[in-house]
Amino acid sequence: MSRGRPRDSHRLRVIKSPHVGKDELEAVQEPIVESITAEPPEWLHDYAKEEWGRVATELSRKSWLGAVDETIFASYCQTYARWRECEDIVDREGLVLTDEDEEKGQKWVRENPAAKLAIRYRSDMEKCAARFGITPAGRKGWTEPKPEKTGLAGFREKLG
Repeated sequence: MSRGRPRDSHRLRVIKSPHVGKDELEAVQEPIVESITAEPPEWLHDYAKEEWGRVATELSRKSWLGAVDETIFASYCQTYARWRECEDIVDREGLVLTDEDEEKGQKWVRENPAAKLAIRYRSDMEKCAARFGITPAGRKGWTEPKPEKTGLAGFREKLG
């Protein structure tokens, strides 16, 4: 069942209306999105703090990340840290572990559990990264905002 086109917000209806007066137009303001803090939360893992510093500045500069996104962005960074920890373990121990039963004289190999966890964390990290536009596919269709051409200023420019 088709639900049709979503309704325009009140703000958009006011801007589109041919009967809008100057006073009403000035009352319509762009929502203010507060920037995310430059400093990561203290509780983040060291790898997560590094990732925060690497990515948050760029996303904030492009206005793709605001203070309201801090918790989910911290989750992305923490997942990145878990992935890095698992990869460190795999580097140290190898992809395959050898177990031995000395009493029976048996040896067998098994996949390192850290390798499985790394795959899971990487998958979770990539999903979250796509939502923030960190991956090329995640940025498809995104454009950087042009402050001089958006909101009320852009509407007035179109009116002449």
